[in-house]
Amino acid sequence: MAPPPSPAGDNAGLSAETRSRWNRFRNAVPVMYDTILSHNLAWPCLSCRFGDLVAEDTERQRRTSHVHEMSAAAPAAAAAAAAAAPAAQRADLSPNTLSYRRIYLSEQVTEGCGLPNTILVATAAVPKARTSDTVECASTLQLRGKCRSLRVEKTIVHPGEVNRIRELPTHPHVVATQTDVKEVYVWDTAAFGGLQGAADLDARGGKPDVPTLTLAGHTDVAQFALAASPTAPRVASGGQDAAVLVWNLEDALGSAGGGAGGAAAAFSTTTLQPMASFCGLHKKTVEDVVFHPKDAKLLASVADDRAMCVLDVRNPRCAAIHVKGAHNDDAQCIDWCTVDDTKIATGGADGVVKVFDIRMAGLMSAANCVAQFKKHTASVLRVSWHPTDPCVLASSGEDGLLYVWEMSEKQRQNGGSQMPSAFQQQGAASPSVEAPAPATYPSRANSSGVLFCHAGHPSDEVVDFQFDPNDPWTVMSMSNDSGANGGSTMQIWRISDLITRTDAEVEAELDQLVANDGGGGGGGGGRGDDDGEEEEEEEEEEDSSEDDMDEDEEDG
Repeated sequence: MAPPPSPAGDNAGLSAETRSRWNRFRNAVPVMYDTILSHNLAWPCLSCRFGDLVAEDTERQRRTSHVHEMSAAAPAAAAAAAAAAPAAQRADLSPNTLSYRRIYLSEQVTEGCGLPNTILVATAAVPKARTSDTVECASTLQLRGKCRSLRVEKTIVHPGEVNRIRELPTHPHVVATQTDVKEVYVWDTAAFGGLQGAADLDARGGKPDVPTLTLAGHTDVAQFALAASPTAPRVASGGQDAAVLVWNLEDALGSAGGGAGGAAAAFSTTTLQPMASFCGLHKKTVEDVVFHPKDAKLLASVADDRAMCVLDVRNPRCAAIHVKGAHNDDAQCIDWCTVDDTKIATGGADGVVKVFDIRMAGLMSAANCVAQFKKHTASVLRVSWHPTDPCVLASSGEDGLLYVWEMSEKQRQNGGSQMPSAFQQQGAASPSVEAPAPATYPSRANSSGVLFCHAGHPSDEVVDFQFDPNDPWTVMSMSNDSGANGGSTMQIWRISDLITRTDAEVEAELDQLVANDGGGGGGGGGRGDDDGEEEEEEEEEEDSSEDDMDEDEEDG
């Protein structure tokens, strides 16, 4: 396949290494990806999150009447630019090709520049599976490009830099944020206006917006460890005071309900104290926290003391599980598997991703994890389980790469069968002990556990990412480009299903395409028009591209 042409001026001022890495990535897009959107933010952004689904009819009507770029361009200029843009970058208004998602981003401005730090509430028009022309997507990708599939709906002026954003799944229009202070802020985005937040800053005397709720209790700065429970309106935070705090927002919420309606919540107070405080369990800064996927009383944490703890709010004086030396360096990130709640994944500054089985509580140690993945060449900054596949997880790091891993058959069977004795204490809950049958999930990864490697970010730090809860193989990722290309790069991408499906499923579809002599019988979507030979060639190129990317992982 001929490499797609590079847009004029795209590589101006970039290092040879960055240009080479970017070109290798773009060449792989038509084979490895189902779709990809890329947007360069003018200012650094350290967090990105999916919100709720946006009604398709409403959003199509809005975009038809007013095409809007994510920048603050005038409507006429934006419409003209959109009309002149390639088809892959125009917002297709067909109800059969796009899914509209609320997303939360931020802007960290340079101190003294006169501009405010902001939370951005945007809508992304994401192509549905098998509807994108990936060759055209690759040809129009630009390192500094602006994606016209994104539309900013609101800007909220934030008091200080936004280090972390986490949405409340029970109230998708409510988000919690961390900055360089002791407090955690909660924002009901439905209660704020539109784009005027930054524009009217001078009229308000330079004052930022007031958060809906302030969560107090830390005795030192709480910068990066933040989580919201999937099952209850609870928020957890960790800080430089080595403490983990949990707040119950039900104590502050009025009669307003949750869900995806976007109605403003009625908060009965503006400051909330924690319902539980875990102090003295970690010895250094807590770097990340996560709630149990089904039980809001349980959560887990990791810290710079290299330890991993499982905590129960009913007994905050001790850890239900405490793994000392979970990593050989600072433990940086943690996630709890949504499908199989016996599995917890962690990532460390040692560049290693580990999977622990909480059924082995009495035996858990750094050396006794059930799986570990060692392809990162720098610190792991974020780890996340796939929303529906208990054998798949992903991690991103300071090497600029995002790996999607798959546990091997042996690793899936390595978990313990004994109940952790710590959970037998009075008042402590017992996690479920039945894991999904491994035979249901045939292995698709290579010998090192790599199912996929995303190398599309121009910087050396992929600081945050999230699997789309409503479209599990779609990922939103964010890189901090302040040291390379300026600002940040947000990308929304979906892996080709020729990679995510089993060999048997792919072969069955190819056989159907050949039997139909290139008809639309087996493919569906934008790729269903290809004939069988082209599909087979694509699969061969996919295999070779995976090998090439595996060989070139160190430089993208």
